[in-house]
Amino acid sequence: MVHKLKIIKNKDKDKESLLDINELNLINQCLVSLNNQNIMFIQKPIQILVINNAISSIHYKELSNQYPSLKQTLVLDINQNKMLSSNHRSQFNINYDNLKLKHQYLSPLWYNFFEFHLNNNFIQSISKIFNNNNNININNLEIEIDFKVGYTLPVFYSNYQSKKILIDKNILFIGWFFMRKDEDDSIGGNLEIYNNSSKITSILYQNNCLVILENQNQNQNGNVNGDGGWNSVYYNFSQRQMTLHSQRYISFTISKGKHC
Repeated sequence: MVHKLKIIKNKDKDKESLLDINELNLINQCLVSLNNQNIMFIQKPIQILVINNAISSIHYKELSNQYPSLKQTLVLDINQNKMLSSNHRSQFNINYDNLKLKHQYLSPLWYNFFEFHLNNNFIQSISKIFNNNNNININNLEIEIDFKVGYTLPVFYSNYQSKKILIDKNILFIGWFFMRKDEDDSIGGNLEIYNNSSKITSILYQNNCLVILENQNQNQNGNVNGDGGWNSVYYNFSQRQMTLHSQRYISFTISKGKHC
């Protein structure tokens, strides 16, 4: 079934156009061709997919304009931190169980965006791109997909420590969709990927950029110091200079279920 969504143009509110929700498919370019100049695929030692301009600029602008507000995000903040502390990550979850409950905080466009990506086809497409041999089927309750929507708040002091985060062994894939504002001239906050203590790549925080990483921690016993399994995979956001700008990005994980 193809979803159709009405988008009202700002310049002419009396005219409406139908948007095919497939045009918001985050990995649509990969499904067409991995040779696209906007796509970078790092295969060794960790498989990382980077898509610049993941969706068309027109549709991206619509999503950007309707991004959930900081006020809405703070109300739903899973960390329950309302103090607006420096560089705090304020975010809320979107998954199968709560999508309908969160509809009041999402525009129709964003609701349809999540409904489209919270499905087995999206997961299978990612698995196919990475040549993953796992029999991924979200309908068997063994695979879970979870999105987190939010803001990384302004930086009021720049002497904080930026910590590496070990990717949980139950996560099959982890992804980020960056939605940097046009007026954001801040420095830092780039995504860094590590294999043990070695930095594999640094990906610029920018607008309309999708990053997906295949986790290789699944059968390893690493630790937060990076001296565990030989392919312990970490990520980190580089230190940001003082700024009044917030970072916007959506992250998602595709994970093994609790009973796997």
